[in-house]
Amino acid sequence: MTRTPWVQPDEIDKIIDHQLKDWNSDALRDKEWMIVNADIRQLSGFLDTGQITITEITALYLLRIKRWNAKMRMVISVNPHAVAEAKKLDASRKSVNHAGPLHGIPVLVKDNIHTRDEMATTAGTIAFKENFARQDAFIVEKLRDAGAIILAKANLSELGNFISFEIT
Repeated sequence: MTRTPWVQPDEIDKIIDHQLKDWNSDALRDKEWMIVNADIRQLSGFLDTGQITITEITALYLLRIKRWNAKMRMVISVNPHAVAEAKKLDASRKSVNHAGPLHGIPVLVKDNIHTRDEMATTAGTIAFKENFARQDAFIVEKLRDAGAIILAKANLSELGNFISFEIT
């Protein structure tokens, strides 16, 4: 049985387009090679040397979500403030005391992990489509404390049912 996904990729694309409306995506794609296979240590090194900014890394990952999500359905929701958060972190990175070891690194969390933002925690089910958390889960608190940007919520089978191969 094939279900029609209730998460529509065009909704995610609109959120991404709004955040990247002032960006030249072709210019960003010239730097894509830097991030595609880089690990966190390498990304931090690129940031330290000024080869790329936190905002550019965030925008590039958003572009990759837009490019692949309709086909792969890997993301359920996107942080509508990711680029704004990245800009703030770029500004604070210039100070001596930046936030932590993940400062400016975009991460995804599974959609059964609470985040205190405009991304619902649905656990992959339409029944929780309007389930917005008042506070971050412990792991999200620790990620934010380390300086990470919660970029999006990753897809999972309904209610995290490990024996199901159907995804939202």
